[in-house]
Amino acid sequence: MCVYRRKSDSVFKVLNILSYVMIFTMMLYFIEVLFIHKFTYLTQTTLQMICLTLLGTIYITGIIRNKYFNKQVIQERNNLLKIKRLEEHLQHKEEKFYQIYNNSPDMIAIIQKDGYIITDINETAVKILGYQKSEVIGYNILETPVIYEDDKPLLKEKLEYAFNHPTEIVQCKIRKISKHGNIFHIFESMFVIKHSGNNSLLMTCKDITDEVKAKNDKECSEEKFRTIIENISDVVFELNEQLNIVFINKNIENILGFSSERMIGNSILKYLLIEQEKLDIQKVLTHRIIDQDTLPHKRIVSVMSANDTVVLLEITTKLFFDVDTNKLIGIYGIAKDVTEDKKKAALKKIKVVERSNLMISKLDKIDKDLRSICI
Repeated sequence: MCVYRRKSDSVFKVLNILSYVMIFTMMLYFIEVLFIHKFTYLTQTTLQMICLTLLGTIYITGIIRNKYFNKQVIQERNNLLKIKRLEEHLQHKEEKFYQIYNNSPDMIAIIQKDGYIITDINETAVKILGYQKSEVIGYNILETPVIYEDDKPLLKEKLEYAFNHPTEIVQCKIRKISKHGNIFHIFESMFVIKHSGNNSLLMTCKDITDEVKAKNDKECSEEKFRTIIENISDVVFELNEQLNIVFINKNIENILGFSSERMIGNSILKYLLIEQEKLDIQKVLTHRIIDQDTLPHKRIVSVMSANDTVVLLEITTKLFFDVDTNKLIGIYGIAKDVTEDKKKAALKKIKVVERSNLMISKLDKIDKDLRSICI
């Protein structure tokens, strides 16, 4: 456009010079005709021709001038329209950005590169952290009380990396402290943007406190459950539909002498002694799966230990099914060593029988004695 303007300006200068020459020539001609009358016929004719030529030239140059001028006006008008549309588009995008920026559910901050100064925070950050904008804007983010002290070295490392790698999105997890002393677990995402003509860091901060708390509670519960399972006196186990051992606690070593790691993956039927018990367990399991039976089922089985001794286990199992598909999730159970109890019960039974036999023998003797007396 600048080249076009220079060309049009040069043409306008030439046209102006021609106009002045024509005006001067016509003035000479009219002076001679009106006042002097001394020019020869040839000179008058020449002046007339020059005037007509200059008049025609001015007419043509006027057309040219209008053409150039109109083109320039149209071009400038189009350029102004483009600039106006671009400004409106940029203004619309900026309004849209700040609308999203301030109404985002996540906290957002803009950090400049020099000194890691906070240049702006959104309204969500003000509501969650309790700090007014004037209390944090203009301060180094690493020197504010917002960042948990132990997490400042990690944040500094991530800020440096983000500014040195402007095309990457850098993420990390840190803790922030509100004005009222509440600790928030934050998932940070940061990337470089142009803000006020300078490279700045747009930092989005998602509050994951509830997720972290739930995860910690779950891990704590799992740890407590694991501790209970590992220290319980009974054997706790899990089987799949094929009766393979998925999990069994370490107390099995105290009862059978087998390590839990060695037993996992094997079928529980492998450790049963009596074939009929194996068949009964498979048959009962099939019926329980078909009937969707979730009631506890108890039975006593005979198992061979690692020391080749028979151990009697009282097994209580419960089936769990998927609510939506009704497929079997797993078989969970508890096994208790009842060998000693059964031995004691058997001995007690034997003693009862022995007492009964002794009583019978005594009664027989008394009967014989009475009979002998009577005779």
